[in-house]
Amino acid sequence: MFITLPCMVFESFHMEFSWAVLKQSGQTMLAALMIVVASMFLGNILYRGIPRERKCVMRYGTLLSNCTFAGVPFVDGIYGAEGVYIGAFFAIPMRIMMWTVGISSFAEEGRRKRDAIVHVMRLPAVVAVYLGLIRMAVQFPVPAFLDTALTGIGDCTTPLAMALVGAILADAQIKDLFEPLPF
Repeated sequence: MFITLPCMVFESFHMEFSWAVLKQSGQTMLAALMIVVASMFLGNILYRGIPRERKCVMRYGTLLSNCTFAGVPFVDGIYGAEGVYIGAFFAIPMRIMMWTVGISSFAEEGRRKRDAIVHVMRLPAVVAVYLGLIRMAVQFPVPAFLDTALTGIGDCTTPLAMALVGAILADAQIKDLFEPLPF
């Protein structure tokens, strides 16, 4: 996923630059940020009175979606490259929150938030957004053989994501998948 997903994201930027698309990307990031803040607020309210060990997991699950690992392959299948492009921007605030607020909620002494944000900005899928933006803005022509290879590698994301989810579910106990909520 650290190879195939960035390839899919990078290839989604293979389009002509337009201010309208860039504006839509900013609006998408703002919407994602609003969703994350609302989810954080909701998680703080819903799980009061639940033991800390369980509360951390519940808040983390409420705060963050799986919008890249499982979401991007579905978006690609339904909306194509333009959907992946917009989805990549939607994922940025999610990833920042995941590696800052999300991870620090599990640790007694969480990592410094600045270090966590730097870590997120270096994740392969986020770096693919930077490179994709440069590609789109400059209209840098990628050689056809490389473009084909990146597309082919990116196309492996969906089957790999489904195989991994299947493997995780195969290892889980059925009763654990349908455990009632604690409230």
